[in-house]
Amino acid sequence: MCEISESDCCGNGCTNCILDSKPLSTKRADLTQKKNILHTYRKYKLIEINHYNNRPHLIQLKFTIAEENGDNKQLTEFILDCPPGHHLMMRAPVFDGTGIRCNKTVLRPYSPFWTDMTEFQFKILVNLKPNGQMTKYIEKLKLNDEVEFRGPIGVFVYEPSLNADSSLVIFCQGVAIAPTIPILERILHNEDDNCRIYHFSCFQNIDSIIFREKLIEFNRYWNFSSETYLSHQKCSECCDLSFNGGCEHFKRLLKYKEQVKPRRLSMQIISSSLEEIKSTKKQFVVCGSNTFQEFIKDCLIKCDINKNCIFVF
Repeated sequence: MCEISESDCCGNGCTNCILDSKPLSTKRADLTQKKNILHTYRKYKLIEINHYNNRPHLIQLKFTIAEENGDNKQLTEFILDCPPGHHLMMRAPVFDGTGIRCNKTVLRPYSPFWTDMTEFQFKILVNLKPNGQMTKYIEKLKLNDEVEFRGPIGVFVYEPSLNADSSLVIFCQGVAIAPTIPILERILHNEDDNCRIYHFSCFQNIDSIIFREKLIEFNRYWNFSSETYLSHQKCSECCDLSFNGGCEHFKRLLKYKEQVKPRRLSMQIISSSLEEIKSTKKQFVVCGSNTFQEFIKDCLIKCDINKNCIFVF
């Protein structure tokens, strides 16, 4: 594994900065006695580009290992393992106004929401931001272009629970729901894991909900419950959706067992929700903007939650 230098930091003030949490060996790599191919910067070929639900600013990218990294025989000693709750660092070149490559790079962290460790493939969800350095690079990507990634970066560790006295409480906002999906799938697809999951997600309106079908699918499991809060939901028929949980027009937009609230997630809601969770062993995951992270952390601490039980990414 190569050493980490100051240039590996993206400069965005990430909670789990690569300088503070360098890539470590993963459990699956240890069990298979193979090396994690993500530990050093390598090139991955872009094999799929899709706009998520036809939203121009939200794109889904799928990558596979580039051929220049070696033939199949050489790759047999590796796996691609990015544990749930960890991210990969994308490294891209920077060009000047004339199209000439500068002697510097731009880095951004992205959390895969799907991986195939033996085929060396993964998918990420990218929220394009106007005039963003990485956005300019990503918007120009074409199929078969090669991009550098490295990882996994993160500190979140989850151990399966054999008893029902354990719970995982997740708060996420917008596109940051993506890194929570592998965590949910890892728990819910393990029949021996009895951890109860409480998932709170925040979006602007019902049309902006990401992975909505996934959340509906997860609601089939006995140990999963979710609530979605919409801060700017509007209705052409009514002027106030917050009254009594929403109007009849809004309720008709919901699907079976969907708990969607046309209001902002508040301290009061968080406090009352935590009172209903009787588990003695709790872990908390917070994913979103810096402002969202600070708000949720502050609410949890005011509810006497030990800050060592709160994982932010």
